[in-house]
Formats: sequence, C-alpha cells, structure tokens
Amino acid sequence: MRMGIGIAELLGVLGLILPMALRIQPQLTPLAAMGLTGAAGSGLVFHLLRGESNVWINILFIVLAIIIAIGRFRLLQGC
Repeated sequence: MRMGIGIAELLGVLGLILPMALRIQPQLTPLAAMGLTGAAGSGLVFHLLRGESNVWINILFIVLAIIIAIGRFRLLQGC
C-alpha cells in the first residue's frame, strides 16, 4: 500500500515539473497539482483520524499544490 502511494506521489511530482518544462501537454501540470491536493487531503484526514498533531505539513502541501494549480491555470489561460 505504501509503495503504491509513494509511486503515485512521485508520478504526481513529475507531472508538476515535466509538462511545463518540456512544453509537452502543459495543461497536465495543474491537473497533477489538483491530484496531489487530493492525495495530501486524504493524508490529512488519515492523520487527523489517528489523532496526530503534526498535520501542518499536510496543510502546507495542500496550500502549495493549490497555489501551483491556480497559477498554472491562469498562465495557460493567458490572464
């Protein structure tokens, strides 16, 4: 299970970097950011259900992924 989550997150990170960097399907970058937001959100829920107090890193990842998604959507729209 952990291996699958790690692979999915690694692919998500590559999805953040490679499409815009290589200029191949750049519309995939904000979609990858939205996917990572979901992954970090589910991690946040998991840690909250376990009663853990160090959930700030999940919140930070969610905020950063949302900023990337919004910024890249705006960049692609030309705003």
